[in-house]
Amino acid sequence: GNVAILSVLSLCVIALFTHFHYHKHVPTKHYKIYLQRVLATYLFSFIVVALIVTIIERAPWTTDFAVAIKRVAIVAFPASMSGAIADTFR
Repeated sequence: GNVAILSVLSLCVIALFTHFHYHKHVPTKHYKIYLQRVLATYLFSFIVVALIVTIIERAPWTTDFAVAIKRVAIVAFPASMSGAIADTFR
């Protein structure tokens, strides 16, 4: 439901940010690289958030997997935005 919408929104914002920062004047032949950058940013953020939420014992993976995924997805939204911005600092 809402968490899925939040995840899609997160991917869209990362995609827009990445497009306007890196691929604005690049031909569309680099679409695969663009897509990889967007998905890698979100996936890396999701994994890091999952690890942190697990470490602080706020993700009930064994008792309520759906709640754990929802918590991670909600926190991954701002984390992925931060990851996309941090990606610009080379």
